[in-house]
Amino acid sequence: MKSPETKMTASDESVSSMTSFPTSKRFFLVLISPDKPGQLPENVIHVTDQTAVVEGNINLFGFLLQGLSEAEQNKAVSHIRQSQYWVHPVYTDNTNNKNPLLDGHKTLVEAMSSAQQMQELLISLKLDPQALQTDEKIMLYQYIREQSELRPVLDRNSKRLYRYPVIDVLSKTEELADIVLIDLLKRQTLIPRTLLDRTRECPHCGSAHPHFIDVCPQCESIEIHKTAALHCFTCGHVGPETDFQSPSGMLCPQCNTRLRHIGVDYDRPLTQYACQSCHHIFIEPKIRANCLDCGSENLPEQLIPHDISTLVLSVQGRMLLRSGASNESFTNVKTSNYVVGAYFRQTIAWSLSIQERHPDIGFGLVLFNIQNAQEIIEQIGALRAYALFDEISLRISELQRDSDLATRFGEYGLWIFLPISSAEGFANRLKGILSTLNIPQQSNIQAEIHSLQCPQDIIPKTTVNDVMAKLSKKVQKHVG
Repeated sequence: MKSPETKMTASDESVSSMTSFPTSKRFFLVLISPDKPGQLPENVIHVTDQTAVVEGNINLFGFLLQGLSEAEQNKAVSHIRQSQYWVHPVYTDNTNNKNPLLDGHKTLVEAMSSAQQMQELLISLKLDPQALQTDEKIMLYQYIREQSELRPVLDRNSKRLYRYPVIDVLSKTEELADIVLIDLLKRQTLIPRTLLDRTRECPHCGSAHPHFIDVCPQCESIEIHKTAALHCFTCGHVGPETDFQSPSGMLCPQCNTRLRHIGVDYDRPLTQYACQSCHHIFIEPKIRANCLDCGSENLPEQLIPHDISTLVLSVQGRMLLRSGASNESFTNVKTSNYVVGAYFRQTIAWSLSIQERHPDIGFGLVLFNIQNAQEIIEQIGALRAYALFDEISLRISELQRDSDLATRFGEYGLWIFLPISSAEGFANRLKGILSTLNIPQQSNIQAEIHSLQCPQDIIPKTTVNDVMAKLSKKVQKHVG
C-alpha cells in the first residue's frame, strides 16, 4: 500500500492495522480506540489496535487508550512497554484502572499536553532510548515523568513477595530485574520515598516466603499441644493436669500428696505446652522459620528485614542522565577513572594523533569481559553474583593508576586505557587477581582479557574504531 503523502493529515482518517503512517518529522499522539472518533487534531493518529503502531515506524510522543476494557488496556500497555516506544507515556480514559504501567487517567487534551512535556524532556537529553542498558532505561523512564514514583505490587508468586512492574517489563528476566534494582539502589540513583511494608527474607536465598512453625525447644518436634498445668506445693512438681488425675482425686504423680485446695496444696501456673515426643513442659515454644523456596531452617532473628517502599529518581540520578554518565555497571571503579564511552574514544583518538608525531609516546588498551555472567547469576543467585562482580570491579580499581581511564563494555565488561604503560603487564596482574578470588564452588568465572600495545600492535594511520574493533571482535560473540 502506498504511503501517505505529506498532504494527508493524521486526522483525515482512522489508521487500520494495514495502513502506513505519516513520514513527516512531526510527533504524534496515538489514540487507540475501537470506535472511529470525530475530527481529531492534526497531530493525533487513531488506530484500533496497538500492533499497528509498535510494529511500525512513527514519530510519536504518547498513547491514549480509549473505549477499551480493562483487560484490553492492560494487554495494550504491556505490549507498548516491550516495544521500541517503551519510554513514552500511555494514558487511559478508565479511572478505575490502576495498572502501574499506565501513566494515569487523562482526557485527549490533557494527554497531549502532558505527553508533549515529557517529549521535550526526552529530546533535551539527546539520548537514544533504543541504545540504553536496562538500568539506564529505568532511569530515563523516571526522568521524563519527573516526580512520579515506582510503586511495588504484592505478588505471592514473586520470590521477594513484592515486585516493581515497570522494572520487570524493562528487564529481560526476573533475575535481571533483581540485579538492576539492587544496583540502582546501591548507587542511589533510585531512592525510597514512602514506606509501604516490611518483609523478612531468607538469609540463604533471599526469598520472602518464610513458613513459621512452633516446635518443642528441647527436641524441636512439632507435636506440641497447649495443656492446663498444676504445681504441687509439697514437692514443687509441675506437670499437665491429666498427670495429677486419679480415681481417688487429685494426687501429685511425684510425691503422692493429695491436692485438695487450690492456693493451699497447689496452684495453676501459666498455660503451658507439652511435647508429645519428649514430654517436655514449657511455657513458650521455639519458633522456626522454614523457607518455602530453598527449604532452609532459620530462626526468626536470622531473617533479613527488607523495607518495601515507593521509589523515585534521585537528584544524583537526574544529573547522571543529563551528563550522559549513567552507564556504571562496575560501581567500584574509581569515579575519577570512569568516563563515558564518547570521552573514552576521544581520548584514544587524541593519543593516536600524539603517537604519530611522537612515536615514543604510546599507550596500552585492555578489554575485560565476563562471558558467563548470566550463568553465574543462575547458579548462585543474584545477590551472591552481584557481590562477586563488585569484588572484581574493586580489584580492577585497585590496579588502576590515577592516569588510567575505564568505560563499560556490554553489561559485564570494561575497557581500560593505560597511557604510557604496558597493557600486557596490566592484563597479567588482572589474571593473577582473578585466580585469588573467593569464588563459590558451584560457579566458574569465564573471563576474557585481551590487550594491545600502541604502537607495536597497530599499523600507521589506524583509527580509534580500528583499535577498539581489534579487541572487541574477539569477544563479539559473547556480548548481546
